[in-house]
Amino acid sequence: MAKRAFCFLTLAAACGVGTVARGAGPATAPAVVAGPTTRAAVEETALGNIAAFSSLKQLVLSADVNHAALMGVREGKHYIVLDGKEGPAYDWIIPESLGFSPDARKLAFVVQTATDTLAVIDGKPEKPYYGINHNRVFWSHDGQHWAYGVLVKGGGGAIVADGVELPHYDAADSPQFSPDGKRLAYRATRGGKQFIVLDGKELKAYAAVAEGSLIFSANSRHLAYEAVEGAKHMLVMNDQEGKAYDGVKLGPGFSTDSGRVVAVVDQGGKTVVVINGKESPAYDHLMAGDFTLSADGKRVAYGVEKGGSQFIVLDGTPQESFQALGNGTLRFSPDSQRVVYQGSTGKSTFLVLDGKHLKPCDNLLGGTPLFSPDSKRMAYGAQYNGKWQLVVDGVEGKAYDLMEPPTFSPDSKRIAYRAVSGEKTVMVVADGTESKPLEYAGPLAFSPDSKHLAYLQRRDGKIYLAVDGQEVGGPYNPATPEMRPVFDDNTTAHLIVTRKDDVLRVKVKL
Repeated sequence: MAKRAFCFLTLAAACGVGTVARGAGPATAPAVVAGPTTRAAVEETALGNIAAFSSLKQLVLSADVNHAALMGVREGKHYIVLDGKEGPAYDWIIPESLGFSPDARKLAFVVQTATDTLAVIDGKPEKPYYGINHNRVFWSHDGQHWAYGVLVKGGGGAIVADGVELPHYDAADSPQFSPDGKRLAYRATRGGKQFIVLDGKELKAYAAVAEGSLIFSANSRHLAYEAVEGAKHMLVMNDQEGKAYDGVKLGPGFSTDSGRVVAVVDQGGKTVVVINGKESPAYDHLMAGDFTLSADGKRVAYGVEKGGSQFIVLDGTPQESFQALGNGTLRFSPDSQRVVYQGSTGKSTFLVLDGKHLKPCDNLLGGTPLFSPDSKRMAYGAQYNGKWQLVVDGVEGKAYDLMEPPTFSPDSKRIAYRAVSGEKTVMVVADGTESKPLEYAGPLAFSPDSKHLAYLQRRDGKIYLAVDGQEVGGPYNPATPEMRPVFDDNTTAHLIVTRKDDVLRVKVKL
């Protein structure tokens, strides 16, 4: 039920870029160079030059880490360089508007002139308007459709979808596509009332429709949102009102099978969970971060507090009471059959796995526990006497000063994580085998067949790509936004990095 958000990267903070000016030039042809070992070939493709601009405002990567768009300023004009190709000059490009479509095939950004604001989609400027809401373009899940809210000169607003200006209202915002991309809903205002426009049809008007509450079910058939009338808040699904409450704390949201609509509401100062209109008992509080639905959509679990005790409610049944629950530790396994969470009696802290207490520890590592993809294994970081150990299937690993949450391989048989002892950083793999001491070890990725592990490591202040413990590419700048390896198949990986002033796509063939 989390709201969707785009993450934009500020290169100035991440790269410490230089300001030497020189021509951008065309993208260079890929160059194949021999890696540090004979088992890999490295192909580097130029995607832009940082020093071509007097000021670099933004560097954004596509979700698949295959494309890079950088935005810079030269002689008072703003430019976008997409995969090494420089676009036209604009008076002003809003940095935070720069972003790729979910399928990584299109790039969008918002341009301002002295009098107008316009969106540029896939290199094509659209109609200028007085303003664009939130300076943001909203995409369908498949990246085939886009929409944004505009401010119309003379007053009022409208939604523009796929380049078509829809009917005008006093205001229009928050466009959202259904998961299949075939439906569009948004919030509109007229005469002091707000309502949802769904597939071009105006639904019932209210005093307000809560911003960010609009959500489609996974099968695209249902639409739910929070409506406000006076002091009452209602959950509305498919234009049908539910019961009025004092407030909505969380949701609405749908289960993955689209069979359940859920929300957490406030009623008389108490917290109530509502599932398909059926209310839970009243609780004092909902525990932060502890509300989850199983992957198959058939199970619900959440943490609550009542009368000074905290406990998990699993499929409607209260579980064991504790003095405290570990916020954000509640998990279903991928197969939806197992559940784990952290409990504390005050004297000891431990995980509860399938209703059974595991060994107490001093503290639990953030980001854990984690189930393996096949749901048969479970791992977590436990602290004992100031040291951290990874516990996998009940077996404790070596103690370290620090560690990061582990990653399971796709076949669930291997596990890897970064750990620190003193000034020594190591990558720990599978049965506890350590890499050689490193200055730093960064994001990691397993190949689809789980046989290879790629990660970034630092040596002498430079970053190198390592695969199976061997350096196969580098050196690169020590801080590149979203610098992480991605496997394309079992023997090919890629990442986007910077070397000096150049942005590079690096492809490694094992």
